[in-house]
Amino acid sequence: RGHALLEAALLFTFLPFLFLGVSEFSEADMVLRRLDEATGKSADLIARVDSVSPGELDALKDNVINELMRPFPTAAFNVTLTSVVTDRDGRSTVAWSHSRGGSSAARAVGSAVVLPAGLAEPSTSVIMAESATRFASTFGTMIVGPRTMTGASYSAPRRGGQVAMRP
Repeated sequence: RGHALLEAALLFTFLPFLFLGVSEFSEADMVLRRLDEATGKSADLIARVDSVSPGELDALKDNVINELMRPFPTAAFNVTLTSVVTDRDGRSTVAWSHSRGGSSAARAVGSAVVLPAGLAEPSTSVIMAESATRFASTFGTMIVGPRTMTGASYSAPRRGGQVAMRP
């Protein structure tokens, strides 16, 4: 009888912390999955068109990506969409770049970009989407402080060699 009471006391002091830890890590995993989905969808959607304007890229973030991230806050969510062109010599540079939300800035036109192995084929183009958000757990007990989560996705243009930027 005394053993059962002791075991129950030890177990019930440990279980709330276990529950909070599992729920916070589950929430973090859900945010990361939604971040990856939003990043991949944004690169894919831009790769499907011939040209795009800055207003259309803003609308993509403000409407589509914000819906994909729901119910999590998107005030700190940033997405940077970049058209990367690789020349005949295999050098990859920025053709255009646009950033929306958060605090990240767009990449400078003409700056060098290092692409993952196999993506920098000579005389090709790729749409690169980079995203970041700050995650702070609901309970704030097990995960110490907010964490920055990032994602990246690449898509080849489907219609022609490169997606152009319209004014």
